[in-house]
Amino acid sequence: MTYIAIVFLAIIPFVILFWSIIRYFMLDWTGLAIAVIVAIVGAIFLTWGIVFWVRVTYFGVYQWLIVAGPLALAFNLVTEILYQVKEKEIPIVKWILGISIIGIVLFQIFALPFITTIPVTMGEARWVAEETETHFDVFPFVNDPVDSSIRMVTKEYALKRAYLFDGPFGSNVQQESANIIRVNGTLYWCVTYKRDRLLGSNGLFQENRIIGAILIDVNDPNAQAIIMEPENLNYANKLWYNHKIDTLMYKRDPTYKYQRSYLTINDVGLWVIVVTKWTRAGPFKPRMYGPVDILDASNGKLLRRYEVDDFASTPLWVTQVYPEDWLEKVVNNWGRKRDLRYPDGVDYWAYSVIHGRSNHRIMMSEDTRYIISPDSGESVAYIAMNLKGFSGSLSGIFIASKGEFDYYDLANQGFVSTNIALQALMGKSDIVARPHGNYESAMPIAYALNTSEGQRLVWYVPIYYSYSDTLEVAYFGIIDAKDTSKYAIVSAEGKDGEQMVYEARIKYKTLFQTESTETYEYAEVTNINSYVVDGETVFVMQLNDSRIIRASKAYLNETEWNEIVLTSISDTIKFQQKIDDDDILWFTTFDNLDITT
Repeated sequence: MTYIAIVFLAIIPFVILFWSIIRYFMLDWTGLAIAVIVAIVGAIFLTWGIVFWVRVTYFGVYQWLIVAGPLALAFNLVTEILYQVKEKEIPIVKWILGISIIGIVLFQIFALPFITTIPVTMGEARWVAEETETHFDVFPFVNDPVDSSIRMVTKEYALKRAYLFDGPFGSNVQQESANIIRVNGTLYWCVTYKRDRLLGSNGLFQENRIIGAILIDVNDPNAQAIIMEPENLNYANKLWYNHKIDTLMYKRDPTYKYQRSYLTINDVGLWVIVVTKWTRAGPFKPRMYGPVDILDASNGKLLRRYEVDDFASTPLWVTQVYPEDWLEKVVNNWGRKRDLRYPDGVDYWAYSVIHGRSNHRIMMSEDTRYIISPDSGESVAYIAMNLKGFSGSLSGIFIASKGEFDYYDLANQGFVSTNIALQALMGKSDIVARPHGNYESAMPIAYALNTSEGQRLVWYVPIYYSYSDTLEVAYFGIIDAKDTSKYAIVSAEGKDGEQMVYEARIKYKTLFQTESTETYEYAEVTNINSYVVDGETVFVMQLNDSRIIRASKAYLNETEWNEIVLTSISDTIKFQQKIDDDDILWFTTFDNLDITT
């Protein structure tokens, strides 16, 4: 079915509806003229609005016909009877039929959308419940997050910072979009620019392309922006006519609805567009995500398609494989209907008193965040959830990785929600008041940190200072999700993002260090080596008793780590160790006796 066929099918109910209006006014020439104009203009604009601007899919238009067609015919039947009795001037019949018309219209406007959404939303809720693996009382991540991968920069800050560096693009420019992309393992805000549509340097409507991009490191708010001026970026979200991505894609294949596409750079340095989409299996069926298309940004041609079953094989530079709007809608639908008293875990009436209101309903605490998983190194969608109607406690964390959905149910653990964590952190005396402006915490994300007392769930929170046009990262904080008296706050002054996160993490971990009653061991180092995992160096030392013990920042404080770095072969060390689940030995305390301070 082509786009033209979809337009034709969608316009049928409008033709019937407007013919009904014409019939009603046919005895009045003034009314007839108005009705004809309204019919023509209305049919054109409403059809365009419903079919093209809204992007009705194949099954969307079938659903539209099933719903609107019979109602339009009923409306036509009523007006036809009304037309027949008009000449006979039967007032009572006119009133009855007039009220019937009003009733049909009101039913279509208010009641019908509610009725038709029941199978759609319930289908989505059941699908999420079936496809999502729920883990009770388990943290979403095992490893400490890599300090250089923590998101410190909000979208608002990225847009403002990019504004300071957009001079090379010339005048009459607009920020087209900002998306998270991954280049060479680093996450950036990619802020793209286009020429003002009406004031293009080459004349009216001439420069319909992306003229440049600015990359802002999400981990380092003070890092130098990367300015890029690639040629021939001719397709993007907010360009016009056929250079608008969803317009281009919809004309190629109206089976899908295109909601999120973003420019990025692939592993060979080529600018490409990643297109995500969703569709339906049939009328009144739930919305389902579809394949991911990779397009050449210069000509819009398809370079590669990753089918749904192949999502796990998408490269690291593909950060999003699901339409974000689709993901948030289906997760919220599932959360609102969540009821563990039923075998499939959902009930449409979970919110009502019909079956007894469910106590398991949850909702998104904030927008979706795209982060790098500390365990897999892949980009994942992170969604924090709290109880419906109560934002004081953390209900759980929803993780959408490439091809898998996991929900970590933490409702029974007593963890505070993002709101409570932010309020507690902002009330600490470590944050020095300024005479003007105010502090704002932003973008909290929960991670698990390994301490001497085991894993702790904590909130990582950048703290911004804003005053007039000033917006800057002032502090970075880590606060315990269960005991908010345990926290660490470091100033951003003179530090990059990685340094801030590292200092806060070590400072937080020292809160759990106590005087040890265990016996220290002594040994001589006979060999030293090192390797890098996710940007973090791990040292490997062989001792004179043949043991091999590794050293990581995750287990040591700053002083101990510095001594690790300075250790040489034949040095005598004093240490304690632990063994992990993979039978690997790690230093938990370290003192090089040959280093004098």
